[in-house]
Amino acid sequence: DSAMGGPPAADPLKMIPKSPIVLVMIGMAGSGKSTWMHRMVIRLQAMKKRVYTINLDPAVRNVAYPVNVDIRDTVNYKE
Repeated sequence: DSAMGGPPAADPLKMIPKSPIVLVMIGMAGSGKSTWMHRMVIRLQAMKKRVYTINLDPAVRNVAYPVNVDIRDTVNYKE
């Protein structure tokens, strides 16, 4: 760990294999899922990675990152 004076830690995103990676983010309301996904999408896009995102929360008001498939397009959770 570089904070302890050792060698810098390897960036885990640089160790991602070339095959597709699937990440499913779940958690309690307000736990930071959207914030974490937003940061991950921005970082991966900056690294020129292809990112495909799906929003499965019909009650979310807005999503801060680009979404390829959005459940809100087909489901009205108020009905």
